[in-house]
Amino acid sequence: MAARAAGRLSRMLGRGDGHALPGRIVERLDPQAMSGLARQLPGGVVLVTGTNGKTTTTRLIVAGLTAAGEQVVTNRTGSNMRQGILAALLAACDRHGRLHGTIGVFEVDEATVRQVTGALSPRLVVVLNLFRDQLDRHAELELVAERILEGLRGVDTRVLLNADDPLVASLGRHLDPARVDFFGIEETAGLGSAQKPSDGESDRCPRCGRPLLYSYVLFSQLGHYTCPSGDFRRPEVTACVTRTGTASAGGQPFVMRMDGKPQAARTSSPGTYSIYNAVAALAACSLLGTDPAVAAPAVASCGPAFGRSEEFELDGMRIRLLLVKNPTGSAQVISTFVADDPTAPLLIALNDAAADGRDVSWIWDCPLELLGGRPGPVIATGTRAGDLALRLKYADVDASVVVPLKRALAELLTVEPQAKTGYVLATYTAMLALRREMLHRGADVQVAA
Repeated sequence: MAARAAGRLSRMLGRGDGHALPGRIVERLDPQAMSGLARQLPGGVVLVTGTNGKTTTTRLIVAGLTAAGEQVVTNRTGSNMRQGILAALLAACDRHGRLHGTIGVFEVDEATVRQVTGALSPRLVVVLNLFRDQLDRHAELELVAERILEGLRGVDTRVLLNADDPLVASLGRHLDPARVDFFGIEETAGLGSAQKPSDGESDRCPRCGRPLLYSYVLFSQLGHYTCPSGDFRRPEVTACVTRTGTASAGGQPFVMRMDGKPQAARTSSPGTYSIYNAVAALAACSLLGTDPAVAAPAVASCGPAFGRSEEFELDGMRIRLLLVKNPTGSAQVISTFVADDPTAPLLIALNDAAADGRDVSWIWDCPLELLGGRPGPVIATGTRAGDLALRLKYADVDASVVVPLKRALAELLTVEPQAKTGYVLATYTAMLALRREMLHRGADVQVAA
């Protein structure tokens, strides 16, 4: 009760969103609260981690399990540190501490996995991918992988790993093979190219260090690979995409195979990364006992998480809000949504708050050259708008600098001639602020068909 009251007071006073504060308070009052609450979930706990896609994949798993009749407890706000997960558990309790739910599904920050697995004793852990992200906090990818492995080793859990990411797949070598499953994309037509990774973050053999040989690259270091020395290769998959259809603004159809059985499915948003999120979610649901035929329609109809390809109608403009936070994710967002619509106005917001990562040097590894010579107006904003404008200049992008964020949004809405579609690419805290401003201005959230 004290924790809940503190959360409400925090929101009333505008001192934050109040999502993590209840967790901090209750953990001071009862250090064993997380494990005690988690034990009340008869279906156990599922954790989803990785650099990109945690929020969306968690949302998709929740949709699939809910369709099967589960009462799911989840951190739907995206607060994925220890206190945020505990706050989500608290929110599902009554005033006597009784938890109302059958299973917990929580996204968890990569560096936080080892801090929560002991208390939560997860039934399943899903690891999506590992890309360079927030070097000032996470450090290099090998260290991030070690931290995740430390959390997995300490508990008796089933693990679902991305076979197409060499560093993620290599985690399986250190775990009980009987408790490890892999997912990936077998059908590659139209999704990538047969080439060496041009921007791979971990495209070396995790055993001998030699560059991996790729027969196909989906994006970044994700693809089909083998070590030239024979030390390591892409593992056999339990769940995989065997066929894909034509992508559209409303998503992309695909066929997946789970334990040898085919299942038609669809993403609710375009992009190869959306297919990865969907197949990971459907594989997780299947491992948890949910029929993929039940989960697939729910996954297909599940709209994007806030700020992750959400669409807003505001002042006659349809605005797509896209979270960007690292080179790989930014490359996928630009190539999927923005590059093929060169006349649409574009707002890029770069913040450097703690939640964004203080180090913004990653923008120099983003392929902003894809925007070069863009005829549509480009606006740079955020606390590091100057750094962003300089990077755009070197990418041959003519951008105007407009701060603060509210003014930049107003500038986007008044471009001449009035555009019907606009794009907003923003780091985490900038995304939250711009989303709030759009809703404050009376924006309607659009649900994709």
